[in-house]
Amino acid sequence: MWKVIYIARNINIAKNIEKVLKKGEIAVTLRKVDIIEDGLDGNVEILVPQFEAEEAIHLVNRTLLTLEGIEEDYE
Repeated sequence: MWKVIYIARNINIAKNIEKVLKKGEIAVTLRKVDIIEDGLDGNVEILVPQFEAEEAIHLVNRTLLTLEGIEEDYE
């Protein structure tokens, strides 16, 4: 069973998170929730197998915090 672990605000963010998860050897799939005119904007659900959800959430959080430059506060 697949579980939504994050909803990205556009396909570019979703694709970047997908790369991180695949690098961590986690199966991942993307599902568009909203479709905007250009096809690039709109919410995208990031889904992983339920048994990998905890690890995937950790990777996503770490990635997002690193991008924001506050990784030191997270550890």
